[in-house]
Amino acid sequence: MGKVIRKRAAEASGPFLGLHFAVYARKSTEDARHEDHKSTARQVDQARRYVESRGGGILADQVHVDEAASGAEFQDRPGLLRFLNALENGRPFNALVMSDDDRLGRDQYRTNYLLQQIVDKGVRVFTYLDGGREIVLDNETAKFMQSVRSFGAALEREKARQRCRDAAEQKARQGLVTGGEPYGYENVHHQGGKEVPRGQPHDYVKRRVREDQAQIVRGIFKAYSAGWGMTRIAKAMNGHPAFADLSREYFGGGRVPPPWKRTGSWSPTMIREMLYRRLHHGEIVWGQTSHVDRNGRAGVRVKRPEDGWVVIPAPDLKIVPDDLWEQVQERLAATNETYLRDVRGKLWAKPELRREGRYLLAGLARCGECGWNMTVLGGSPQRVYGCSHHHKRGVCGNGLTQSVSRVDSAFLGALEREVLTPERFAYAVRCGLDRVREELAKDPDRRPALEKERAGLARKIERMVAAIGDGKGPAALLQEIAKAEARVAEIEAETARLAAVPALGGLDLKRIERDVAGQLGRFADLLKGNVARARQALKKLLVDRVHFRPVDLGNGRRTYAFKGELTYGAVVRELICLENVPSGIRTRVIGLKGRCPRPG
Repeated sequence: MGKVIRKRAAEASGPFLGLHFAVYARKSTEDARHEDHKSTARQVDQARRYVESRGGGILADQVHVDEAASGAEFQDRPGLLRFLNALENGRPFNALVMSDDDRLGRDQYRTNYLLQQIVDKGVRVFTYLDGGREIVLDNETAKFMQSVRSFGAALEREKARQRCRDAAEQKARQGLVTGGEPYGYENVHHQGGKEVPRGQPHDYVKRRVREDQAQIVRGIFKAYSAGWGMTRIAKAMNGHPAFADLSREYFGGGRVPPPWKRTGSWSPTMIREMLYRRLHHGEIVWGQTSHVDRNGRAGVRVKRPEDGWVVIPAPDLKIVPDDLWEQVQERLAATNETYLRDVRGKLWAKPELRREGRYLLAGLARCGECGWNMTVLGGSPQRVYGCSHHHKRGVCGNGLTQSVSRVDSAFLGALEREVLTPERFAYAVRCGLDRVREELAKDPDRRPALEKERAGLARKIERMVAAIGDGKGPAALLQEIAKAEARVAEIEAETARLAAVPALGGLDLKRIERDVAGQLGRFADLLKGNVARARQALKKLLVDRVHFRPVDLGNGRRTYAFKGELTYGAVVRELICLENVPSGIRTRVIGLKGRCPRPG
């Protein structure tokens, strides 16, 4: 009895008396320096012993754990997010214990910011490794020392990533497997230079061709080379009856077993990936992408410049012969030419299926008398534009037709004279920026208020969702959630618009004017070149369809006068190279006018 009383008295007088602890534990595959970091259960157990030995107590419902979570990941860590939610909403704890501060993260900036948030809430933070210590941020020296520790953790993570990448590159240069198992091949495990069954210990993995799948790969290349599209090839391989002839010719008829059980079928994206895979042509390509930490996310995959790729010849892995490979790559390149991209290579638009690009103004012009579409009429040797309602329904009095080539030439000439000039473009940019600045000057910086409103709505949504539970709550409550979510979306859009104001002030208009001539020349060339890409460019420029109104020239001769309204929006965003240009800068150019040349 006396021993129990003395024990309780010792606990009651410990340094953690009155502290109610939450625990945070994280395990990542990148952690190998300390035994504790290899198990979250061990971390929690050690934290419990550390706290209880000093007279404190751990709250049973405040043990937060993240398994296999990177130290650079801050958005997809459920345990951390639950802890931060409890911190913001009536926390029952007043202290936090971890094995080490790098459990919160291994990003120097974000880890220190999280620690500062926790301490600012009045929560004391303790770590039990290295004898135990409290993280204190009440002076600049302490903050600096904590930044040094966070820098060390981040640096160790970066070195570990580089070590992994160097090892993978060395394997790739030796022709060994560093990734998955692409279709057409199988991975073979080797131990001591001999092949061993999968699942047994092995030194390295090499690929070899699977001839049954290689026949399917060659069939895909042959079908695409013959003019079939990726969607039809996928449907034929999935056994669609409408493409039975295609299946019989290239795949032996019947359904081709898919490479993965996940979807149970072939898709056009699978076909596309195979057509581009250089391994089928006997080349191992390593390093096309890398993983970076971005916006609180770990391992975000980004493309690397081609000069950084490692290409290793592998003739024993070639499935597709040279001539077939070249034919397919030529067709892929020709198809890509019909997709409009901006000057930085970013995809702007894609052609409409099958019919995009035959006539420049089809679907983009309308009759000035009835308002319906202008269509292409006639056949060889010459096609003409005319009012579809007149020629197909007889309800419009506009029976004038004009040569497609003559109308296109006149329209593009007016566009080049009236719109794609440096003077007109520079004037539009100035007007757009002035209008945006005037609009934003009337409204002071509302971002703090918007952020506060957004945070309040987020808490409200969370409470309503928790009240619903199984998702079958009253209709009125579901409507309130939808309304609050819509308002959050509006606030985020408004915040992004306000965040762009400083960028507008930093624009170098003189530089833009110097660069604009060459860029406008590029758009002029684009409009005169490939028709499919020219149509995509027009869709970016036109606010609405172009009006074609018949006019009388006298002596029984008639032609079309056209009028259109265009916007520089997409072009302005492209030339200025701003990611957050507000929509108000989309200055319109009104009054593109012109006449088709007189016939004959």
